[in-house]
Amino acid sequence: YNTTGESNYKSLAFSLSANSKAVVLSDAIEESGAKEFGQIPDSLLILERRIKEEIESSFEKLEYAKEDSSLVSEINSKIFRLNKSYDKLIRDYEVNFPVYYDLKYKSPEVNFEEIQNKFIDSASALIEFFISDSIAFIFVITQSDFHIEKIAIPNLNQLVRKLRNSLQNLEFEEYLHSGYELYRLLIQPYSDLLKNRNRIYLIPDGILSYVPFEALLSTKAENI
Repeated sequence: YNTTGESNYKSLAFSLSANSKAVVLSDAIEESGAKEFGQIPDSLLILERRIKEEIESSFEKLEYAKEDSSLVSEINSKIFRLNKSYDKLIRDYEVNFPVYYDLKYKSPEVNFEEIQNKFIDSASALIEFFISDSIAFIFVITQSDFHIEKIAIPNLNQLVRKLRNSLQNLEFEEYLHSGYELYRLLIQPYSDLLKNRNRIYLIPDGILSYVPFEALLSTKAENI
């Protein structure tokens, strides 16, 4: 989109982000139906769950191994192997258990025009986040606008942890700092689009799922 200015690329970017989340939601909703009608052996379901748990565990270990380059390399190699095993298992589902595959893994289609027309009125807005290792893409949909914000997030994990710890431990000064810094990072760049909106739909991603957005502070506290 930055290269061509063609709006269809903005729409495609949102669809890719939204569909990735829709797959996760569909996975949860359709799990029981997929098992019931897909005639899938329990042994394969157990294998699938084990691989997913090992991938999740490996990513957690990676978070704490950043200072050890050899350990990071070892964990990344394990994640690569696990992902290959998982992809192979899903391809097996597609070939040998097509009913199960369609129920659980066939991606629903999501596009911003449909959301804009059906769910967004003049008093509402939708904000969707897509988080990578160092960059966040933020999609903002109002009744008349569709905006994409790209921001660097080098300290996002640290800020989220500080905010949650400050709320849990009643650390007032830290809350005032991290609550404002997260607002400045995640909301302020497009805050003009949110004026006069009394209903905002938030679709977080990654670590942002742990952020209580209603606790963010839109102004910086002075003279604490």
